[in-house]
Amino acid sequence: MQTYNKTEMPGNVLDKRKHSENHYSKRSLHFTSKIYILSFVLLIVILTGTGWYAWSSFDQLNKFESQKDEMAELRGTILHFNEVLTMSARMAASTGDLMWEKRYLKYESQLDEIIQRLKRISRDTIKYKFAEKTDIANTELVILEKKAFNLAHQGSLQAATDLLNSQKYKDLKLSYKERMTSLAVALKEFCRRNT
Repeated sequence: MQTYNKTEMPGNVLDKRKHSENHYSKRSLHFTSKIYILSFVLLIVILTGTGWYAWSSFDQLNKFESQKDEMAELRGTILHFNEVLTMSARMAASTGDLMWEKRYLKYESQLDEIIQRLKRISRDTIKYKFAEKTDIANTELVILEKKAFNLAHQGSLQAATDLLNSQKYKDLKLSYKERMTSLAVALKEFCRRNT
Protein backbone atom coordinates (compact mmCIF):
# COMPACT_ATOMS: atom_id res chain seq x y z
CA MET A 1 0.00 0.00 0.00
CA GLN A 2 1.19 3.34 -0.92
CA THR A 3 1.28 6.22 1.54
CA TYR A 4 0.60 9.74 0.44
CA ASN A 5 1.12 13.07 1.98
CA LYS A 6 -2.25 14.79 2.47
CA THR A 7 -1.41 17.43 -0.14
CA GLU A 8 -0.26 14.82 -2.64
CA MET A 9 -3.24 12.43 -2.29
CA PRO A 10 -5.25 11.54 -5.33
CA GLY A 11 -8.86 12.86 -5.36
CA ASN A 12 -10.78 9.68 -4.68
CA VAL A 13 -8.56 8.69 -1.69
CA LEU A 14 -8.97 12.17 -0.25
CA ASP A 15 -12.75 12.02 -0.78
CA LYS A 16 -12.94 8.67 0.98
CA ARG A 17 -11.00 10.03 3.91
CA LYS A 18 -13.22 13.15 4.16
CA HIS A 19 -16.31 10.96 3.93
CA SER A 20 -14.93 8.69 6.69
CA GLU A 21 -14.13 11.71 8.92
CA ASN A 22 -17.60 13.20 8.23
CA HIS A 23 -19.24 9.91 9.00
CA TYR A 24 -17.26 9.62 12.26
CA SER A 25 -18.15 13.16 13.35
CA LYS A 26 -21.85 12.57 12.51
CA ARG A 27 -21.83 9.34 14.52
CA SER A 28 -20.06 11.11 17.40
CA LEU A 29 -22.61 13.94 17.28
CA HIS A 30 -25.48 11.44 17.17
CA PHE A 31 -24.02 9.52 20.15
CA THR A 32 -23.50 12.76 22.12
CA SER A 33 -27.11 13.78 21.42
CA LYS A 34 -28.33 10.46 22.75
CA ILE A 35 -26.27 10.93 25.92
CA TYR A 36 -27.77 14.42 26.45
CA ILE A 37 -31.31 13.17 25.87
CA LEU A 38 -30.79 10.20 28.17
CA SER A 39 -29.32 12.48 30.86
CA PHE A 40 -32.25 14.87 30.53
CA VAL A 41 -34.82 12.05 30.80
CA LEU A 42 -32.98 10.63 33.81
CA LEU A 43 -32.94 14.07 35.44
CA ILE A 44 -36.71 14.43 34.86
CA VAL A 45 -37.33 10.99 36.39
CA ILE A 46 -35.18 11.79 39.44
CA LEU A 47 -36.83 15.19 39.95
CA THR A 48 -40.30 13.68 39.58
CA GLY A 49 -39.48 10.93 42.07
CA THR A 50 -38.01 13.40 44.54
CA GLY A 51 -41.02 15.69 44.17
CA TRP A 52 -43.43 12.81 44.71
CA TYR A 53 -41.49 11.65 47.77
CA ALA A 54 -41.48 15.16 49.25
CA TRP A 55 -45.21 15.60 48.61
CA SER A 56 -45.96 12.16 50.05
CA SER A 57 -43.88 12.87 53.16
CA PHE A 58 -45.58 16.22 53.64
CA ASP A 59 -48.99 14.63 53.21
CA GLN A 60 -48.16 11.92 55.75
CA LEU A 61 -46.90 14.53 58.21
CA ASN A 62 -50.12 16.53 57.83
CA LYS A 63 -52.23 13.42 58.41
CA PHE A 64 -50.14 12.50 61.44
CA GLU A 65 -50.44 16.01 62.92
CA SER A 66 -54.17 16.05 62.31
CA GLN A 67 -54.63 12.62 63.90
CA LYS A 68 -52.43 13.53 66.86
CA ASP A 69 -54.38 16.73 67.50
CA GLU A 70 -57.72 14.97 67.18
CA MET A 71 -56.65 12.20 69.57
CA ALA A 72 -55.45 14.72 72.15
CA GLU A 73 -58.73 16.61 71.86
CA LEU A 74 -60.75 13.40 72.17
CA ARG A 75 -58.78 12.37 75.24
CA GLY A 76 -59.56 15.69 76.94
CA THR A 77 -63.24 15.41 76.02
CA ILE A 78 -63.39 11.83 77.31
CA LEU A 79 -61.91 12.89 80.65
CA HIS A 80 -64.37 15.79 80.91
CA PHE A 81 -67.42 13.71 80.02
CA ASN A 82 -66.36 10.96 82.40
CA GLU A 83 -66.29 13.47 85.24
CA VAL A 84 -69.71 14.77 84.17
CA LEU A 85 -71.08 11.22 84.36
CA THR A 86 -69.49 10.57 87.74
CA MET A 87 -70.79 13.84 89.18
CA SER A 88 -74.28 13.24 87.76
CA ALA A 89 -74.45 9.75 89.25
CA ARG A 90 -73.18 10.96 92.63
CA MET A 91 -75.63 13.89 92.71
CA ALA A 92 -78.57 11.63 91.85
CA ALA A 93 -77.51 9.18 94.58
CA SER A 94 -77.08 11.99 97.13
CA THR A 95 -80.15 14.12 96.36
CA GLY A 96 -82.57 11.66 94.83
CA ASP A 97 -83.24 14.25 92.09
CA LEU A 98 -83.46 12.25 88.90
CA MET A 99 -82.83 15.27 86.68
CA TRP A 100 -79.21 14.25 87.20
CA GLU A 101 -80.02 10.98 85.44
CA LYS A 102 -81.25 12.92 82.38
CA ARG A 103 -77.97 14.82 82.34
CA TYR A 104 -76.09 11.56 82.76
CA LEU A 105 -77.89 9.89 79.85
CA LYS A 106 -77.25 12.88 77.58
CA TYR A 107 -73.49 12.75 78.19
CA GLU A 108 -73.25 8.96 78.31
CA SER A 109 -74.20 8.61 74.64
CA GLN A 110 -71.84 11.43 73.69
CA LEU A 111 -69.00 9.82 75.64
CA ASP A 112 -69.62 6.49 73.96
CA GLU A 113 -69.56 8.13 70.52
CA ILE A 114 -66.27 9.86 71.32
CA ILE A 115 -64.66 6.65 72.58
CA GLN A 116 -65.79 4.84 69.43
CA ARG A 117 -64.35 7.66 67.32
CA LEU A 118 -61.06 7.42 69.21
CA LYS A 119 -61.00 3.68 68.50
CA ARG A 120 -61.68 4.29 64.78
CA ILE A 121 -58.92 6.84 64.28
CA SER A 122 -56.39 4.90 66.34
CA ARG A 123 -57.17 1.51 64.78
CA ASP A 124 -53.91 1.43 62.81
CA THR A 125 -51.70 2.58 65.66
CA ILE A 126 -50.35 1.32 68.93
CA LYS A 127 -52.80 3.61 70.72
CA TYR A 128 -55.72 1.39 69.72
CA LYS A 129 -55.16 -0.94 72.67
CA PHE A 130 -55.47 2.04 75.04
CA ALA A 131 -58.66 3.19 73.35
CA GLU A 132 -60.05 -0.36 73.56
CA LYS A 133 -59.19 -0.64 77.26
CA THR A 134 -60.74 2.78 77.89
CA ASP A 135 -63.93 1.59 76.25
CA ILE A 136 -64.02 -1.52 78.46
CA ALA A 137 -63.40 0.50 81.64
CA ASN A 138 -66.08 3.00 80.64
CA THR A 139 -68.59 0.19 80.07
CA GLU A 140 -67.87 -1.23 83.54
CA LEU A 141 -68.30 2.19 85.14
CA VAL A 142 -71.58 2.80 83.32
CA ILE A 143 -72.94 -0.53 84.59
CA LEU A 144 -72.24 0.44 88.23
CA GLU A 145 -73.56 3.97 87.75
CA LYS A 146 -76.79 2.68 86.23
CA LYS A 147 -77.17 0.33 89.21
CA ALA A 148 -76.85 3.40 91.43
CA PHE A 149 -79.60 5.13 89.41
CA ASN A 150 -81.85 2.06 89.82
CA LEU A 151 -81.26 2.16 93.58
CA ALA A 152 -82.11 5.88 93.61
CA HIS A 153 -85.32 5.13 91.67
CA GLN A 154 -86.25 2.69 94.42
CA GLY A 155 -85.57 5.32 97.08
CA SER A 156 -82.41 3.58 98.36
CA LEU A 157 -80.22 6.69 98.29
CA GLN A 158 -77.77 5.37 100.88
CA ALA A 159 -77.27 2.12 98.93
CA ALA A 160 -76.73 4.14 95.72
CA THR A 161 -74.20 6.37 97.49
CA ASP A 162 -72.47 3.35 99.01
CA LEU A 163 -72.18 1.73 95.57
CA LEU A 164 -70.54 4.85 94.12
CA ASN A 165 -68.17 5.01 97.12
CA SER A 166 -67.35 1.30 97.01
CA GLN A 167 -63.83 0.01 96.48
CA LYS A 168 -64.90 -1.64 93.22
CA TYR A 169 -66.12 1.70 91.85
CA LYS A 170 -62.97 3.48 93.05
CA ASP A 171 -60.80 0.79 91.44
CA LEU A 172 -62.67 1.16 88.14
CA LYS A 173 -62.26 4.94 88.26
CA LEU A 174 -58.55 4.52 88.98
CA SER A 175 -58.21 2.01 86.15
CA TYR A 176 -60.02 4.38 83.81
CA LYS A 177 -57.72 7.25 84.81
CA GLU A 178 -54.63 5.05 84.34
CA ARG A 179 -55.79 4.05 80.86
CA MET A 180 -56.28 7.68 79.91
CA THR A 181 -52.85 8.55 81.32
CA SER A 182 -51.35 5.64 79.39
CA LEU A 183 -53.05 6.90 76.25
CA ALA A 184 -51.52 10.36 76.80
CA VAL A 185 -48.06 8.85 77.37
CA ALA A 186 -48.39 6.62 74.28
CA LEU A 187 -49.51 9.61 72.25
CA LYS A 188 -46.51 11.68 73.40
CA GLU A 189 -44.12 8.77 72.72
CA PHE A 190 -45.63 8.20 69.29
CA CYS A 191 -45.21 11.90 68.51
CA ARG A 192 -41.62 11.93 69.74
CA ARG A 193 -40.69 8.94 67.57
CA ASN A 194 -42.44 10.24 64.45
CA THR A 195 -41.28 13.85 64.41
